[in-house]
Amino acid sequence: MNKPSWFKRLFINRNVFNLFTGQTISQSGDSIFEIALLWMLLELTGSNAATGLIAMSGYLPSLLFGLFSGALVDRFDKRRIMLLADVARAILVACIPILYYVGGLNGLILGLFTFAIASFNTLFNPARDALVGKIVSPEKQLQANSLIHTSWQYALFVGPAIAGFLLLFVNEVQLFLLDACTFLLSFYFIYQLTADGGRRTTDGEQTLNGDMEAQSGLPTGLETERRDGEMERDKRKLWQQLETLPTVEAVEEKGKRKKIKTIVAESLHDMKEGLEYVKSDKRLLTLVFMTISNNFFLMGPAVIGAPIFVREVLQEGVESYAFVQIAYGIGMVLGTLLLNYYSRFFRRGQILLWGIALDGITFLPLLWVTSFEGMFLTLVIHCLAIPMIIVTRPTIILQLVPSEMQGRVFSMIGVSVQGITAVSIALTGIAAAIVPINVIYAIIAVAAALTALIGASVKELREL
Repeated sequence: MNKPSWFKRLFINRNVFNLFTGQTISQSGDSIFEIALLWMLLELTGSNAATGLIAMSGYLPSLLFGLFSGALVDRFDKRRIMLLADVARAILVACIPILYYVGGLNGLILGLFTFAIASFNTLFNPARDALVGKIVSPEKQLQANSLIHTSWQYALFVGPAIAGFLLLFVNEVQLFLLDACTFLLSFYFIYQLTADGGRRTTDGEQTLNGDMEAQSGLPTGLETERRDGEMERDKRKLWQQLETLPTVEAVEEKGKRKKIKTIVAESLHDMKEGLEYVKSDKRLLTLVFMTISNNFFLMGPAVIGAPIFVREVLQEGVESYAFVQIAYGIGMVLGTLLLNYYSRFFRRGQILLWGIALDGITFLPLLWVTSFEGMFLTLVIHCLAIPMIIVTRPTIILQLVPSEMQGRVFSMIGVSVQGITAVSIALTGIAAAIVPINVIYAIIAVAAALTALIGASVKELREL
């Protein structure tokens, strides 16, 4: 038997390679976008609370549209959804520097654009996660998920490194143009994927085929005034009837509205079905609840806490903020490599629970850290635990959930992560205007670690 090439051993197949490459490029752009966004908000508003409230707009769409988006993902071709999302996000991001240079950008408008960009994320992310189950065999899903999520980890290294270097020569506004280009490159690689065979809803076009015939016999001989009057009345009546008939355009428009209503109704039904499915499985329900609790405590400080810490505790600029973000990439790449080793010796449920506990407690040293080097090292150690969550969790979902329900379940996880993050960011911004950010890190470190006890109490989850 021929030994598999290094390409197949690493990437499994060409579809996985294209998805990995596109995600690495796109998510590098996401890292650059977040650096530019948060620092620009702090500069534009001059307020931690206002920055937190506006930054929340990047996560609200998942809370508002996440479940519905998951139902749409299960109904349509996942590859085409991802392509549409990439094009839309590229256009929206490119508009931000244009508005800035014409003097039309402020904190509110930047928040609205962030909301629109994140709305397309709610379609892209569950489509990507569900697509993994279709491009690899079941026994390769853990490896594929690990690789795809590693793309995010590489991006957290590459994106901030590029941003930190460029910020030595340009301002943060110009970073948005680079992010727009990364979405177009992602589009190219996703375009190379084999279509996932997702079903489409196709309704026959409604056409109007009506033949109206008016028959009238003209009498021969003398015409009487009475017959002339009757014919005139008949003509007027006929025209009145013709005027009441709908036009072809009106019928087509009615057909479109009916089709949209049908899709919306079916998607809402699918969403309800997905909620009932999760509710019926104790393991999935616990997984969603743990995700909500963990992200409520951690994500706000992780997202908006970092630039505030750099400004207020380290008293350094945007370049330092960009470079400290590299710690996330280094930690998660190392964490993924370690996960690929020790995952052979522990159950997936155990790895997930330990990951959640460590995800919280490793923030505790920020209570005492006052140097760039100390913050960098703390974040590297913290990020060693993150792959234990973000790689193991989708693999467990693929193991427990049938393919036709996966888009809906992944969207619920997306709501738990992104939606609750919106609340966490807003509250962190408000709290940081009152309480020192290093004290906030200490409080959430303990609270987030305790959420692992929720899952530890469920035997069925521990033994997965």
